[in-house]
Amino acid sequence: MVVVQCEKCMKENSSVKKGSGTLEAPASIANRPVPESSRPLFQNQSAVDELNLAEFPLAAISDRFLDGTKTVVLEDTVFDREQNKYLPRRLTLSGSDRYGLPTSKDDDVLLACIQLSRLNDFATREVSFSRYEILRLLGWADESRNYERVATSLRRWKGLSIYSDRAFYDHQQQSWVNRDFGVFDNLVIYRREVIQGKAAPGSS
Repeated sequence: MVVVQCEKCMKENSSVKKGSGTLEAPASIANRPVPESSRPLFQNQSAVDELNLAEFPLAAISDRFLDGTKTVVLEDTVFDREQNKYLPRRLTLSGSDRYGLPTSKDDDVLLACIQLSRLNDFATREVSFSRYEILRLLGWADESRNYERVATSLRRWKGLSIYSDRAFYDHQQQSWVNRDFGVFDNLVIYRREVIQGKAAPGSS
């Protein structure tokens, strides 16, 4: 079982600008046949998305960072109506020394976590699920290495720190906001997976 307290998965009532969207299967598995037992999880679900995080990627498009990069800085410009000019906007992603920055497969795992949270209607910041549920949702084989892969991915997201400079706008305060945060506040991974009364192959 996995228990996470999730910044990105939390339904917030804030004045930060948000957009709407639909949670779908990750692009890397979009063309794969979905197991019959998993199909209910892929039903269209409307959700609220943080527009600023949709504009800036949180993970690499490849399976790994070939040069061992631990920190990346994403920059663009945004038009400020009050000042009537373009201003620089920056998002800094810093991974842990041990686990590094998220990759494309980690992005799949995070999207699966969001989908599981959505099925719970984002009722609480703390979400409990099994790694088996993640494997089933992603269509990954029920193998020990994939259980470890999911655990590593979750730890990689836990170790990610996000620093923003003028990346968020508070409409109520009429001000740009420098907001620093992580994706997961807390992460608890139980070594023993229990599925229908028996331990899963990847448990110990």
